[in-house]
Amino acid sequence: MMAHDAISQVMARCPDLTIDGLNGRKRENFDERREALLSESGVREFEIARVWLSEVPARATPNKVCDSYRVKHVIETWAGTYVANGACIAAALSIGIAIAECPSGINAWLGIAGQRKWP
Repeated sequence: MMAHDAISQVMARCPDLTIDGLNGRKRENFDERREALLSESGVREFEIARVWLSEVPARATPNKVCDSYRVKHVIETWAGTYVANGACIAAALSIGIAIAECPSGINAWLGIAGQRKWP
């Protein structure tokens, strides 16, 4: 499936997901931030995150040690480029990784193995 289509499907399931993360309706410029997830850079960041996340063993339940904001920084170091929090969350959902909203509201716990099993 093409990345743009995969993001669109995730966005249909998560109507508050934006380039910044979850609960986008609570922030200014919701429509613009949502469209940014489908932009050229948003799609590229999604693809990078999806490659990295595909290399990490999944768990049946979200891991409270692996929040999307922390993981996005690990992916950035691995890839040598910026990756948005929302792109990381969208990539996780697109490959069937379980998520749960963090108390912060914008980040998500990801259902992936801990750091010892990361690329």
